[in-house]
Amino acid sequence: MRKLLAFSLLCASTIGFAQSAHIDAVQTIPFKFTHAYRIAGTAPEYFTSKERMDALNVRGMSIAVVKDGDVAWSLNFGLQNVKDSIPVNMQTLFQAASISKPITGIAVLHLVQEGVLDLDTDVNEYLSSWSVPESEFTQDEKVTLRRLLSHTAGVTVHGFPGYPNGTEMPSTLEVLEGEGNTPVIEVDMVPGSEWRYSGGGYVIIQQLIEDVTGVPFAEYMDTQVLPELGMNHSTFSQPIHSDYEEFASLAYHGDGTVYSGGWHNYPEIAPAGLWTTSQDLALYMRYVHRVYTGKMESDFISKALIDEMLTPYSDEFVWGLGPALEYQSDSLRMQHGGKNAGFSNIMMMYPAYCDGVVILTNSDNGRILMREAMRAVSEYYAWNADKQEVVTRAELTEEQKNTVAGRYLMENGRGYAVELVWEGEKLRITDGNPTTDEVVIPTSDSRYIDLVDGDVLEFPEGLESGVFQWNGIYTFEKED
Repeated sequence: MRKLLAFSLLCASTIGFAQSAHIDAVQTIPFKFTHAYRIAGTAPEYFTSKERMDALNVRGMSIAVVKDGDVAWSLNFGLQNVKDSIPVNMQTLFQAASISKPITGIAVLHLVQEGVLDLDTDVNEYLSSWSVPESEFTQDEKVTLRRLLSHTAGVTVHGFPGYPNGTEMPSTLEVLEGEGNTPVIEVDMVPGSEWRYSGGGYVIIQQLIEDVTGVPFAEYMDTQVLPELGMNHSTFSQPIHSDYEEFASLAYHGDGTVYSGGWHNYPEIAPAGLWTTSQDLALYMRYVHRVYTGKMESDFISKALIDEMLTPYSDEFVWGLGPALEYQSDSLRMQHGGKNAGFSNIMMMYPAYCDGVVILTNSDNGRILMREAMRAVSEYYAWNADKQEVVTRAELTEEQKNTVAGRYLMENGRGYAVELVWEGEKLRITDGNPTTDEVVIPTSDSRYIDLVDGDVLEFPEGLESGVFQWNGIYTFEKED
């Protein structure tokens, strides 16, 4: 008892559930948080979960692990509501953000199972209240559910900022038409020709499910899908239904302050609207594992459809029907992250073994903490899903430093710019807002990394190009 009390005080955590075989895990993992990188020749440095939560201003977190075919344990950390001192507990609801997408994928697969939908049919054959506009891009190749689920449909709009709780939200049709706070959702590439992440594509799925079922999307998910997965303490209601509101965690900025209204609401329900717990998502993963391995026969979704869900769209575009896919040696890994205003999450599982983890946080800085938690879990179970990398610091000449330093404009960023400034041997990336600054070190003259969170700044064509990429996604070009 004394050991458990000390554990709780040091880690600011409570055990939600733990099988007896996993008590050592729940007592060890919260003491094994690590940064993304360490310098060669230095010893690994470990932190407690409380130390990292305090340092990052993360108010609350929940972790659940599945192991060997079942939910093994869950841990809850910190507070869901700082002002009222309400701790995170087994019933605390977090916004799943983009982890909503794999659950939406389950709904599509069920309707395929029922013969209502086909994965490779033009979605305009199912849509009745709206349709994908025909264009030069859709003359020969069509937008299909398979392509929407795997982000290969050529549809625009990456993600959504949401609307402060208590303010008016647009309808699904208004979101599709660009009448909310995001651009019109349309096709601007030939479907099937490229992979590009698109939350907009899932809004099309949302409207399609409403059209073919005649039921509001959130109601359909809450009554027909979530119960089948065992997710009985989750909801897609947006705004959240009054029955669940007392369980909802508040959302916090990176500086620890709460979002206006408590959180943002998302009319883009299919890509971003799920409220859930770590244990409910663990039950979803267990369901997938049991059907995938043939341990359970399901009238809701067949093994053949789960196999399709976990099959990449192509050798080039390695994404399934909802979850991201990755092959580690001969083992398939399914995963998905999620980022809403004030919520940062990750989910990962090896479906053949049902070894996996869900990490939910109620902070923008949770994106850093969740990776540190992932490394701790992965190291304990020897999954090799995420581990601390060892790097060597590069020594740059003054000429190289001067070439790097300067002001850079983001491509298609509507004037957004950052300044690269040397501080001794470290490089600061700043947009004028100190709370979003990043500090990186050089590992070569063209590659720079953040030791803590693993972010990477790289000049893919070399320093003289004056063009760098941030995490391989955002491109910046140096001003003359």
